[in-house]
Amino acid sequence: MKKIKYLLVLFFYNFMFSQNYKFDKEITYKDIDNNLTRTVYCSSKNDNIFLELKNNGSYLYGQINDLNSNKIHIFKLDTVKINDEYILKFEYKFSNDISLIHKFNNIYEYKIESSDDKYCYGSIIVYNNKRKKKISNKYNIKVLKGKISYFYVFRFFFLHPYENDKNFNTDIGGIIVDSSSKFENIKSLKELISINDIIIELSVK
Repeated sequence: MKKIKYLLVLFFYNFMFSQNYKFDKEITYKDIDNNLTRTVYCSSKNDNIFLELKNNGSYLYGQINDLNSNKIHIFKLDTVKINDEYILKFEYKFSNDISLIHKFNNIYEYKIESSDDKYCYGSIIVYNNKRKKKISNKYNIKVLKGKISYFYVFRFFFLHPYENDKNFNTDIGGIIVDSSSKFENIKSLKELISINDIIIELSVK
């Protein structure tokens, strides 16, 4: 069977009078309990923008979540064959406000319990209030050390209902590669599948 290769390219749409986004990382996590894999494109320089490719059952589309402006931008996706390769083309369609932005009084802490040359081992503890007397959840995490903190990606993926709370962020000094949580009899296991360098530039009218 002939291999089909998909590449991501920019569809320039009213570029001069537009807001431009640049994504330089492709990060994939797996929710082990539900056997679900999810990929997001993000920026190592702006921790509040995310791009996902989605399928609503009828067609494929791209969605940018911009937590800085509280906007969602939608792109139509088409595949075009060029030189025996299939190119994925983005065409900007419309924007909406992020309708549900959670703001909480919860307090969180990141605690490092041990480390070696490559990893840090610790936990993220979420408390109900500033008094820190009641824990609402606890995530045991393994962090691959690095110069950039990618905690915001993990939050966007898994920490419902905090995914759109840009103030729920902390410098973990790397990227979470494993996470486990067992709180109120709910078990949760997550693992990092891959992190890759990419270049995607998109423009919004």
